[in-house]
Amino acid sequence: MPKEDGMTEFFETCASGPVLPACVLLTLVCIYWLTVIVGAVGMDAFDFDLDIDADVDLDSILGLGAVGFRFLNLGTVPIMVWMSAFALSFWCLSMWLQLPGDDPTGVWAVSLIVGRNALISLIPTKILTQPLRGKFDSEPPNPDKEMIGRTGVVTTTVTTTNGQVEIKTEAAPLVLHARVKEEEIAKGDRIVIVDYDSESRIFEVEKYPT
Repeated sequence: MPKEDGMTEFFETCASGPVLPACVLLTLVCIYWLTVIVGAVGMDAFDFDLDIDADVDLDSILGLGAVGFRFLNLGTVPIMVWMSAFALSFWCLSMWLQLPGDDPTGVWAVSLIVGRNALISLIPTKILTQPLRGKFDSEPPNPDKEMIGRTGVVTTTVTTTNGQVEIKTEAAPLVLHARVKEEEIAKGDRIVIVDYDSESRIFEVEKYPT
C-alpha cells in the first residue's frame, strides 16, 4: 500500500500546475528521441541553425540576447540536444521544488512558479551542454581544396599572371584559372594542381612529371 501511495503521489505531483509544463516538455522530447531511435525521423529533423553572431553591438537588446544565447550554448550544440538537457533539468527542478499537496491556484501564481523554475533550469542546462560545445561541428566541404592533386591539361598557356587548365570529371570537364610560380607551362602540357588560393580563387599548378 505505501508503494501505491508513493506512485499516486508521484503522478499527482506531475499533474500539478507548476510541474505539468515540464512534464509535457519532457514527454515531447522523449517521443522525439524514440522516433529517432526507430528511424521514423532523422536526428536533425527539428534542428535549425540559429547562426548567432557573437560580434554584435552589445549596447543593443539584440546584441545582449545573442551573447546570452552563446553563453547558454544555444547555437553551439544542436537545438534538440540543448532542448533535451533543458527539459530534463526543468522537470527535475520542478519536481524537487514542488512540495506534496502544494498546488497553487490561479494562472498568475502558477506562471510565476513555472517561469522561476525555467530560469533556474538554464544553469544545469548550461553545465550539461558545456562539454558538448564543438562536438557537433563539421567542416563544410570545400570542392576547390579537394582539387589539389588532380591532373589536367593546359588549355591556355599558364604563366605567373594568366592561364587556364582543363580537368576531366565524370560529367563535363572543368576549366579552371591557374597560375605558376616560375616557368610557364605551354598549351597541351599536362599539369598537376598543387595549391589553391581561396581569396583569388586561382589554382597553382606545376608541370606533370613525365
